[in-house]
Amino acid sequence: MINGFLQFLKKQKLAIQLAKEDMLFLLYPLEMFQTTIPLSRFFLKKSSLSPAQRVENYISTHHDTLLSLYSTTLALSYNIQPPHHSSSMLKGDIEIKHALSAQDYSLGEELLPELAASNPRLDEDYLLNILELNSDMRLYGAELSEIQKYASECGGNIALNVDWQHTSSDKLFVDFEEETTDSMNLPLNAQQNLAKIFFHLLYRKAYLVLDWQSVFYNAQGKIFWRDFSIIRNLSPELQKYALQNMLEKSAPKNSDEYNIKRALDLLRYYCPQVNLTELSKQIGGKILSDFKTHDEGWSKTNSPHLRQLNADDGHDRVSPSSKNLYQRLKSKPMSKNLGKSSLYYWGPLILAAFLLYYFL
Repeated sequence: MINGFLQFLKKQKLAIQLAKEDMLFLLYPLEMFQTTIPLSRFFLKKSSLSPAQRVENYISTHHDTLLSLYSTTLALSYNIQPPHHSSSMLKGDIEIKHALSAQDYSLGEELLPELAASNPRLDEDYLLNILELNSDMRLYGAELSEIQKYASECGGNIALNVDWQHTSSDKLFVDFEEETTDSMNLPLNAQQNLAKIFFHLLYRKAYLVLDWQSVFYNAQGKIFWRDFSIIRNLSPELQKYALQNMLEKSAPKNSDEYNIKRALDLLRYYCPQVNLTELSKQIGGKILSDFKTHDEGWSKTNSPHLRQLNADDGHDRVSPSSKNLYQRLKSKPMSKNLGKSSLYYWGPLILAAFLLYYFL
């Protein structure tokens, strides 16, 4: 009873703060907040800004919070365009990320399972694993360093050095040796490098990079991700699905395939000028031949691609032996179209995302 009452108080506080920001409407469809809305209406303060402006302004001024942390994941899960982040220039030894506050972490532990239970498109394990990764910046820094090591194998990545002397559990410092742009809008050469590295990690290293919020790029178009998640040790079956999705837009059938689709949709959003289908075939073509004996029908459909790439049967794929620091990340379904930017298409995202944010 006591725990239930404390959870009610946290929800009520969140609802009141949303009312003060003129965002109480975000909670209306959520059953778990119905008992908190009536009182919260007394605190409503009207804003002259559009709903989309209110949301994006709030996210931009409250980085490293639950709302910001999950905004891209939730947007893609609901098939809408991720919230906009303004571009910035970086140079020198800079704190690029801060761990979640104890209050945010505590609220996340309590509300994320309830949020996942209320929406079949969200998965509790996935949400909680992101929460854990962002609770300690030393873990995040280790993740960044490992992925950068594998990205360097194919070139086109920025050599970012984590400043371990200044990095702590609360703060992550990275040394930018040259002027670097942090943006959602990339020039063509940066788009090409982003796609190349993404597919190299996916098909050659069995690593899936997903749910990033922006990308670093320099004057040469070299790139690296900011605020990303990782799924390690993808099975050959999931790598095959990635190719199927790129070639045929195959619909996902389970939570693992939804992870793949969400990542590919985000890559399409960031790389509109790149022929991702051809690049995916070029880098991942050998995976197709691995499955010819397992799926003859699908192989025959794609045999022209195999002949074009001279892909031989029996190719041995070597997966990295390193163990994941976290459980396999999971996500839930989203529909096919990505890119709707109106807040009224944002509805499900904002309803879910603002639920997560704890106002101090």
